[in-house]
Amino acid sequence: MSQPKPSSSPSLPDPLTPEGAAALRRAAEAVFREQGQGRPRLRKEAGRGAVRETGQGTGKGSGQEAERGAEMATDQARLIEDLHIHQIELELQNQSLRATRLQLEESLKRHAALYGFAPIALLTVSGNGTIHEANQTAADLLGQPLSALRGRRLGLFISKPTRAAFNDLLTHALLGEGGSRCELVLIPPDQPSRWVQADGITAIAVATAIPIPSR
Repeated sequence: MSQPKPSSSPSLPDPLTPEGAAALRRAAEAVFREQGQGRPRLRKEAGRGAVRETGQGTGKGSGQEAERGAEMATDQARLIEDLHIHQIELELQNQSLRATRLQLEESLKRHAALYGFAPIALLTVSGNGTIHEANQTAADLLGQPLSALRGRRLGLFISKPTRAAFNDLLTHALLGEGGSRCELVLIPPDQPSRWVQADGITAIAVATAIPIPSR
């Protein structure tokens, strides 16, 4: 069977939602009809099967046998049609999933670029304050190579008097209460301490830090 033509719409429906699955089914049926493999053709084939059964039948039960033969041929034709449509549907699903994957990859690339080169310090931390991701601005602010930050506890770079404020910020972020803000004193190794304004954005996600020149 020929490969279904790509959809003329901007994107295929999402097959992971009930609405998208139903839309893909309708699209597969439309492709099937466009390929000239719709019900009229299958019914014609079923009629030929019935004629053959009638021609072979003799005697009293020949009419009933022909009727049963016609029903069986029709059922077989419908089954073949459903299998063709299902195959087209699977191919359309694959197209949709491939398109979604490409969109996600492009989105991740844009996110990584924005995150990595942002002019403010960005850090992704877990519930216990372990750094999972950081950008170069954060690495410069903490006085560490970027590769050395992953797996470190952010609290180790925060002065003890302001560490409680950081823990509160992290707790609010974990509860989904974005927008929390506090002032912290960072103590980068071999560098002077500095005050920063820190914002918690989302749970186990991003904390921002901006130096406070006046402090």
